[in-house]
Amino acid sequence: MSSRARMTLSAVLIVTVVVLATRVFGEPAGFEPRQVTPLSDAALAPRSHHTAVWTGTQMLVWGGDDGRRTFGDGAAYDPSRNMWPHLPRAPIQPRSHHSAAWTGKEMIIWGGTAKPTETGITPLGDAAAYNPASGRWRTIAQSPSSFWQLDARATAVPGMSRSP
Repeated sequence: MSSRARMTLSAVLIVTVVVLATRVFGEPAGFEPRQVTPLSDAALAPRSHHTAVWTGTQMLVWGGDDGRRTFGDGAAYDPSRNMWPHLPRAPIQPRSHHSAAWTGKEMIIWGGTAKPTETGITPLGDAAAYNPASGRWRTIAQSPSSFWQLDARATAVPGMSRSP
């Protein structure tokens, strides 16, 4: 990507954030922070290189590493109850540096690495989908290419829309 294209993309992202913030909070003077309440303990080991997706009602967190080992567990934060119920065991191996997307019905997990390091690894191509409504995982088709090389930080699934 050229530096001009990166600057244009950066400008678009900054404008989008400002527009969204203005719509959500109104003018800056209209923002009134509420009392901050600590989150309950997630009962997950501390980690990095995990993924998290917002379903509209809860945040699903899965995988990651602690620098020594990778994790294959996760939890669903429910802000209305301030609770972190654990997700069931996934049908794919533990991993970090993976990608995730919310389709509107499922969290898709794919790629990443079985080792917590970014060097000397073999990218994983398998994938799974978790449906919070049913509380079940399913395996899905293996990726045709390595998402590890894409360095994805945010992911969207084309063709998915939300009805009002």
